[in-house]
Amino acid sequence: MTKKEFIDKLRAALNGRIPTAKVTENVNYYEDYINTEIRKGRTEQEVLASLGEPRLIAKTIIQTTPDSDTSAQTAGYDGNNQDGTYQDADGRNAYS
Repeated sequence: MTKKEFIDKLRAALNGRIPTAKVTENVNYYEDYINTEIRKGRTEQEVLASLGEPRLIAKTIIQTTPDSDTSAQTAGYDGNNQDGTYQDADGRNAYS
């Protein structure tokens, strides 16, 4: 994976899940970090390998961003049943 691919995947995983300003802030942070590490003498591949998967980074960012679109996930709900009730992770009705 290249730096551009990493940044593109990170941006795509964040878009629509957190406010646009936070997407830009986080993408800029990782782009700056990668560039700084390369200037220190590390290869692009070394830096990217040390960071890991951009989608996992995005998941952490989403879970820790107060304005993120994770209300159902952070409350522990898997989704909406056809009858309008919600179920928790164990399949029990959480509320109606």
